[in-house]
Formats: sequence, C-alpha cells, structure tokens
Amino acid sequence: RTAVQGAPLICHAHLQSVAKPMANPKHLAKLREGVEPWNKWREQTPNIRPDLSRAHLGEAHLVAADLHSVNLHMANLSDADLSGADLRHAYLHRATLRGARLTGANLDKADLRGADLLDAKLKNANLSGAVLTRATLVNTNLEGANLTGCSVYGCSAWRVGLQGAIQRNLVITPEGESPIQVDNLEVAQFIYQIGRASCRE
Repeated sequence: RTAVQGAPLICHAHLQSVAKPMANPKHLAKLREGVEPWNKWREQTPNIRPDLSRAHLGEAHLVAADLHSVNLHMANLSDADLSGADLRHAYLHRATLRGARLTGANLDKADLRGADLLDAKLKNANLSGAVLTRATLVNTNLEGANLTGCSVYGCSAWRVGLQGAIQRNLVITPEGESPIQVDNLEVAQFIYQIGRASCRE
C-alpha cells in the first residue's frame, strides 16, 4: 500500500484498469502516490483533465481528493472512501460506486448517468445539478444531501434515505425534452413507473 503521513491509502492492485486499459497510466501513477501529492499536482496543473476511466479503485482511500472534472467513466469505486472529495463536474458515467462513502462530497453538476450507487453513503453530499439519469439508487443514503436541480429521469430509487435532503426542481424528463420538475424523488420515481406502464399498454 501507498501511504501519506503513515496512513494507508491505495492498494496498487486496486489501481489496475478493468478490461481494456483506458486510464492514463501517468495519472494512475500520480494517484498511487496518495491524496496529498495528487491534490498538489492538480493545483499545479489546472489545464490537465485526468483520465481515470475504467480504473479499478475499489476500497481506495480518497478522502478529500481533488477529483473535479476527472474522467471516471466506468471506473470501479466500490467501497472507496471519497468522503469530502471534490467531484464537481466529474464524469462518472456508468461508474460503480457500490458501498462507496461519499459523505460531504461535492458532486455539483457531476455526470452520474447509469452509475451504480447501491448502498452508497452520500449523507450531506452536494449533488446540485448532477445528472442521475438511469442511475441505481437502492439502499442509498442521501440524508441531508442537496439534490437541487438533479436530472433523475429513469433512475431506480428504492429504500433511499432522504431525511433532511433538499429536493427541489428535480428534472423528470429525458434530455432534449421540455423539462418537467418535481420536488420529491419518490414522486419522480412514481411518475416514471406510471409512464412505463402506460407505454406497455
């Protein structure tokens, strides 16, 4: 394991790409050094958009990591600790975040289309403007989270913890259609299911 100030961070084996090696190996190598040097590198190279697509980051310790605008397409972040991480504008399309800890993380305008958030913990996370189209939100903890302006069309939301969550202007229509908004994720799920049932009849 790589450590910063004595704290275990990321098992190198977990940083191997899944299937085809799509992630930039230099960017993965930098992340292996730990959160502190990674964040410093991000600060020094603001024009670089890191590519960690398809990377295997399961159980990675990425607390307070600067991952804004990072390409995490189809990355495996199962059981990773991303508490307090900066994931603004991150591209998490079809990423696996099962059991991931995202408490207090900033996912403002993140793209989570098709992402798997089963058992993920997003308590007090900022998801304002995030795209959750067709995302899996099963047993997901969103207590105290800010969901203002999220696109939630087609997401699977079951047994979701929403106590204290801010639910305003949730977009329930597909991209490209005139937006229809509701202020409750459970209502959004209900309307989507009615629409699907009507299409089958």
